[in-house]
Amino acid sequence: MRTLHHFLRACSLAVVGVALGTSPVWSAEVWLEARPLTGLEYPVGIPSTVPMWGYASCDSSWVCGPAAVPGPQLVVPAGETSLTIHLKNNLPAIGLSVPNMTSVVIPGQREDNMVPVMFDPIVSPHGDGVLRARMRSFTHETTQGQIGDYVWSNLKPGTYLYHSGTHAQVQVQMGLYGSIKADAVTGQAYAGQAYVGEATLLFSEIDPALHTEVANGTYGTAGHSTSTINYQPKYFLINGAPYSALTAPIAAGQAGQRNLLRLLNAGVESHVAALLGGHFQVIAEDGNPLAHPREQYETLLAAAKTMDAIWVPAVNGTYSIHDRRNRQGMLAKLEVSAGAAVAPTAVSDAYSTPVNIPLNVAARGVLLNDQNALTATAVLVTGPASGTLVLNADGSFVYTPAPAFFGQVSFTYKANNGTDSNVATVTITVNRPPVTVNDAATTQPNTAVTVNVLANDSDPESQPLTITSVTQGTNGAVTFTATGVVYTPNAAFTGVDTFTYTISDGQLPVPGTATGTVTVTVVGNLAPTANPDLRTMAEDGTLIISVLANDTDPENQPLTITAVTQGAHGTVTNNGTTVTYKPALNFNGGDSFTYTISDGQAPTPGTATGMVTMTVTPVNDAPVAVANTYGVNKQTSFTVPAFGVLANDSDVDGNTLTAVQRSNPSGTVSLNADGSFTYTTTAGYVGTRVFKYRANDGLLNSADVNVTLVKDLTVVRFDRAANGDWLIRGKSTKPNTTVTIYPGATATGTPLTTTTGQTSVTVGGNGSWTFRTAAGSLSSGQPISAKSSTGAEVIDVPVP
Repeated sequence: MRTLHHFLRACSLAVVGVALGTSPVWSAEVWLEARPLTGLEYPVGIPSTVPMWGYASCDSSWVCGPAAVPGPQLVVPAGETSLTIHLKNNLPAIGLSVPNMTSVVIPGQREDNMVPVMFDPIVSPHGDGVLRARMRSFTHETTQGQIGDYVWSNLKPGTYLYHSGTHAQVQVQMGLYGSIKADAVTGQAYAGQAYVGEATLLFSEIDPALHTEVANGTYGTAGHSTSTINYQPKYFLINGAPYSALTAPIAAGQAGQRNLLRLLNAGVESHVAALLGGHFQVIAEDGNPLAHPREQYETLLAAAKTMDAIWVPAVNGTYSIHDRRNRQGMLAKLEVSAGAAVAPTAVSDAYSTPVNIPLNVAARGVLLNDQNALTATAVLVTGPASGTLVLNADGSFVYTPAPAFFGQVSFTYKANNGTDSNVATVTITVNRPPVTVNDAATTQPNTAVTVNVLANDSDPESQPLTITSVTQGTNGAVTFTATGVVYTPNAAFTGVDTFTYTISDGQLPVPGTATGTVTVTVVGNLAPTANPDLRTMAEDGTLIISVLANDTDPENQPLTITAVTQGAHGTVTNNGTTVTYKPALNFNGGDSFTYTISDGQAPTPGTATGMVTMTVTPVNDAPVAVANTYGVNKQTSFTVPAFGVLANDSDVDGNTLTAVQRSNPSGTVSLNADGSFTYTTTAGYVGTRVFKYRANDGLLNSADVNVTLVKDLTVVRFDRAANGDWLIRGKSTKPNTTVTIYPGATATGTPLTTTTGQTSVTVGGNGSWTFRTAAGSLSSGQPISAKSSTGAEVIDVPVP
């Protein structure tokens, strides 16, 4: 399966070919139509019953020629660095629920607007229920019936594929592929790799069953990714046609000349291209020149592989190319003509060597960049004016400069393969080495410094200088670029350190070099280290912390505390060499604060900040009892329910409180642990009584507090007048107020009236009052209630 990863490597899927029956397109801007093949467009040997798609070459008005498989070979003019493909999508719908999209890509080359397109997410087949999306296209797509533009602005020289980037395992197999060749310069596939003749050999295969399923819309789920896992090819092709004894050989150049074989595999399966009766030199793979060409007589073309090879056949004739992989057999023949010998072309060379150093150039030496010179020998024409030269027939030579000589010398030669070439000049620069001047730098501890070592270095020939290597300091690390070095001292190091660097003037094959020394002085104040502190203390306490005890200074300078931050739950005081922490009242738990220390060194003291983490443990606090006052409204027995006196008491620790009686007033108080109590007194009593209690949390007592019982009104007795009227006599603590009597257990409703028709009587100056009511107003056992104009009450008093 083709993936985006293939397109990010030069050795990604590459499918190239020369279409049979179509002409190459020589242009940096082309128009292509993708559509099905029809009857006469089918390659010889492939039945028209096998559905196929192909590319047709069109002009700018979209007048198109026949579609072909492979598509037309695109020949980019030598040296051109851009290519534009206008693509029209006339592919069939093939029953898809979405339009049959297509696109075009060149593996190993990045299109200007290359953005992958994904299938709609589907539920993962792994059973985890996750929606996952797979890639549909390696680049932006062209909709069915529309035209899309694809631009490559940085085209590299080489042999490449153009093919559909959409659902590639289907559309490439159906025939949407073709080849591109872009030579570095005229007659050179890559820089320095000249050729005379060439042949493009595109290997591929066809599985008719797969083609039929695609055409019928039965190949996998519409709109989603499928694969060629059951791929069973029947036809094995070179340049789009299966081998036939009647097939004419492919012209491949002339004997004795450098002929370029462009070998490409557009199929799903691997092929082994074997050349019978000869061998070739592989010079590039997937458009990438090899640093060291390889001599081979066969080469493995994995799926999507491309190879460029130079072949120099010894004699003219017909040579077989066949696939050595099982069950595929012979595929094509190459025809090599005798041709007239072509004179080589000698190309001038330039070399460099340092003063007093011999220049030794290996074979093929001066012949390496000459054209049509694979079998040529080098012939000296004129020697150098200074020094000695030995030029060998294989192009290798040794030049020994005269002692202390510097400057340029030259010699001339011809290449001869039976015919002389032109005269070429070899220029040798005897190069004086550059001169370094030692450097010095200063930096602070723990601070990197950049040293421009080239600033004071020079080259006698004014060649540009670069840094090629450095050594490491004893007490620091050194990194470098071509123009500068960076020294980083080891942590806490102060003192003097040295390292060396080497520069080069870049002259080839033997550059001039020199080595310089850099001395770095690391001086300055090292910052102290503030280490973290952990402390534990009790709630509501105060703790003095010697935070400096575990802090250090590299130079053993005395340290002081210059600043503190406040804790979230406590206050922090700076004492100079210690800090005091006081937690908030009743707080317990975790808290933290920071402090800053200084070594006091001028002009820039070294500082550091440390953290103190506090743990405040809880301590039980005594509860707080609050005094209470109650109005007594019962004649003899007054009860306050739970929580009673504890209702307004508190305990910061949340402990359960109990009430403890500490004294008795006049009368009797029965105080319960839950705070409820009952107060019993005489019927005729009025005034204020007090008793004391305290709250207890199970561990600690509160202070004693008062409970004040106020009885401002009472009924003293019931008398009968001679005529039977009732005389209700009572007392009040408030003279000159009025009292009203209500029949019933509460002081509510309709009050009684006096025999004179009044609803209230006035309290005398001594606090006594008498309420006279008619004889029939009351009956024995009936409760009455009295209420003062001050609001005081006495309720539920029984009539005797």
